[in-house]
Formats: sequence, structure tokens, C-alpha cells
Amino acid sequence: GLPLEFVRMQAIRALLLPPLAAPVTPVASGPGHPLDPEQREAAEWDERPLILDAGPGTGKTRTLIARIRHLIDKDISPSNILALTYSNKAAAEMIERIETVSPASAPLIWVGTFHAFGLELLRLHHQAAGLPPDFKVLDEAMALAVLEGLLAELALVHFQNLWDPTIELKPILKAISRAKDEMVSAQDYVKAAEEGLRAAVSPEEIERAEKAVEVGRVYRIYQQALTDQNCLDFGDLVYRSTELLSRNPAIRDQIRAKHRHVLVDEYQDVNFASTSLLEQITD
Repeated sequence: GLPLEFVRMQAIRALLLPPLAAPVTPVASGPGHPLDPEQREAAEWDERPLILDAGPGTGKTRTLIARIRHLIDKDISPSNILALTYSNKAAAEMIERIETVSPASAPLIWVGTFHAFGLELLRLHHQAAGLPPDFKVLDEAMALAVLEGLLAELALVHFQNLWDPTIELKPILKAISRAKDEMVSAQDYVKAAEEGLRAAVSPEEIERAEKAVEVGRVYRIYQQALTDQNCLDFGDLVYRSTELLSRNPAIRDQIRAKHRHVLVDEYQDVNFASTSLLEQITD
């Protein structure tokens, strides 16, 4: 029942990537590894929002796992707990650690990346998001292929490379991805770039503004191509899911009612799109 593109990409990665190293046994926050007073205070915090500020190796993830165990011990339903992070590796580690402290609850807790959570929201509510049920998600290589197919209409000037026309597409795609991380649409990007060009005075300012206008034009063409091909790229997953919830209060309330306890690991990696999504899924 999984999308064909998803299965294909997983199969390709399994075939081409090097074998995974043996997993390191996670350190449990059980009786043998007691929390220090500050960690325990964070783990047993009440319903108010809390940001735990601590350096590397100080047990932030261990405290988060202890927090999950504390919630379960208070008879909070595991299905009401949402644990988010920023990489598949970190999510897998979190799942392993949860399994050590509460094996029965682990399958019921939603644990994963912001992008995976956004994808699930868009799959479940594709109609409200203005998407077809069979939309595809492009990885970076596939997104570059879309841009390569549009080269003839991009009319590149500052990003033109006669030796290899595709070599300048990567920095453009990264700029588009950064814009989506800041929830800046193609139309808003173009508008801001054109305003910057009108205000530019020195040759350096003019060239920089012209490049921004060119990126904005490519962004607009690229985004229309994604729409025409029923596709989303990686940056769309958090951006579009945030828009989905902000524009559909009934769906937002449903998500809030389900995920009463939201925990975020590696919060220092947040961007505007991910913090906006958090604002939508928390009261």
C-alpha cells in the first residue's frame, strides 16, 4: 500500500549505500543511569512549554526519553505523544531508546523527522492541501532533473554556464530550498528581489539583485512544473503541511487533540518553517 516512488527510492538506497554499521546499544535512563536533578526536573516538567538548553554530551536526548517515560507513567496515552527531530538517524536512535524504557508503548508513539510528519499530514489530507492522492516527492537528484528539463525556458544569464548548463542549477535549487525553509513563496521571492533591484545603486548591488531576480524567476517556473507534474520536493513537506494546518482549523484542531504532548530533539536546528509547524500543532 506504499507509494511506488517511495518503495523505489528505498530499494535504490538499500542497494547503493554502504552497509550500516552495527547499532550502538542505547544508554537507557533507567535505574542504572539516574538523572541528575536538572535532568529530572526537565523530565518531570508540567504542561507548560519548556526549552532545555544544554551543550553536547550533557544528556538532552536521555532527558527527552525520560520525559516520555514520565508521561507514560502518568497514564498519558502513548498515541498522544509526538516526538520530532531533524534526521532519520536521530529518529532511529530515539525509537531504539524508547523501546528500552517502554517496549509496549514504542509502536504507539509517533517518532520521526519534521519532514516525515509533514508528508504524513499531506498524505492524509491531500485534498485539503490541494494535492492529488498520488502526488510524488522528489529527492535532490530528481528535483535537479526537473530543472534540467526546464533549461530552455529558464533564460539564465547570471547563472549561465556554456560548458555545462546544469552546473549552476544546484545553487539555484539550494536558494529555493532556503526560501521554502523560510516559507517564502515564489511570488513573494520575486517581489522582494525586484524591490531590491529597484533600490540597488552600486554595480555590486545591482548584480546581486539581478541574480536574486533570476533565482525568483526560476523558482516560479520550477514550482509551476512541480504542480503540473503532481510533485513536491523535500522543502515542500514542512512548508505545505504548515499551510495546510493554518488554512484548515478543523484539521489543525484534530491534530492538536491527537498530539497533546510534543517533544523536539535537537531544537537548535529549527528553521522558520519547522517552528511555524510547531505553532500549528501545539495550543
